[in-house]
Amino acid sequence: MSKIQLKTFKPYQIGSDQPQQTVIFVQGFGVKSDSKGLFTDLADYFHASQITSFIFHLSDYDQFGNSYFLPLNKQQERLINIYNYVLQRFPDQPLTIIGHSLGSGVLSSLMLNVKANKYIILAPTMDSPGPKIKSALIKHRQAQVDGQKISFKRKNGVTSTFSQEYVDQFDIKFSQIYQQVWPKIKDLQIIIPDQDLPRYDENLLNFFQTFQPVIMPDCDHNFSDQNRQKLAATILQFLRANQET
Repeated sequence: MSKIQLKTFKPYQIGSDQPQQTVIFVQGFGVKSDSKGLFTDLADYFHASQITSFIFHLSDYDQFGNSYFLPLNKQQERLINIYNYVLQRFPDQPLTIIGHSLGSGVLSSLMLNVKANKYIILAPTMDSPGPKIKSALIKHRQAQVDGQKISFKRKNGVTSTFSQEYVDQFDIKFSQIYQQVWPKIKDLQIIIPDQDLPRYDENLLNFFQTFQPVIMPDCDHNFSDQNRQKLAATILQFLRANQET
């Protein structure tokens, strides 16, 4: 695989250096940390409540904006690094970690290792997302397969690349990880947009119900439009509860 010149990894902070709480966001598939989107909108809402947020790339980017999607083990390593970074800077502030979509799987795989006060799962990913991503990009985005490399053009003209190793490492039953890990977590909030409900099988939905999930009506996978503010209010209510924990 050809190499691309990578930018230095750096977390993106939204909020003051004297917060009352901190939040780490774990991105979904192919999302750049400082792109305007779900997490930057939530972080802006949180800022007014003296909550400082940290968002970070789960891909590498070159100086032209081309991206390379990291396999699961590298994404786990990056989450651990940002976790240690935030704890070192703010050891006395309550920490919440929020994962969305594919990021919910990455977070769940490390929940027992990255100790936070609270965890939030948004639109949890399903099983075996790696092969599904590859298949969808070949079918709908004309992704090109060259040996172990898969690449496709994005709407803004840049190229995104990932490896067969990425596909293989994300060929994982996250539902089993949820069932093994989530019951061991004290403060865990699950939030699911109602338009995602048909994606899950009955057994997984029954498991979700044991955590009394928030089901957001008339809401898509990315909590778009007016649902962003509703989501922020729901999360803030959870963050403010039992703050002494």
